[in-house]
Amino acid sequence: YPDNRIIIYPDASGRGTSAKSASISDIKLLKQRFLVKAKTRNPRIKNRVSSMNKQFENNAYFVNSTTCPNYAECLEQQPYDAKTGLPEKDGNVDNRVDGAGYLMNYLHPVVKPSLVETTLGGV
Repeated sequence: YPDNRIIIYPDASGRGTSAKSASISDIKLLKQRFLVKAKTRNPRIKNRVSSMNKQFENNAYFVNSTTCPNYAECLEQQPYDAKTGLPEKDGNVDNRVDGAGYLMNYLHPVVKPSLVETTLGGV
């Protein structure tokens, strides 16, 4: 896509270098060629999953199983831990789903409702 700007929404842990014994982080490497949008911290797993599910629920996110069969299969096969309710990390299907979750959470984050204190007029 030489005439298109590619935007990447990576896992925020790619900012680090110490775990890989590298002198440059994965995100810095990506920034050399692409527009990178990454938060300083990863969202909570439940928030990332909720962001994706909300987009599916609102018919705002679609997966073409013909052009993206591996991704569609990963979404269908993602196992969840019965005790925690979180996606299991088996390394086979979770990476693609996690990657899409960072995009969804960046663009459509779960926002916790906040209460605002106000004073009502009158006696």
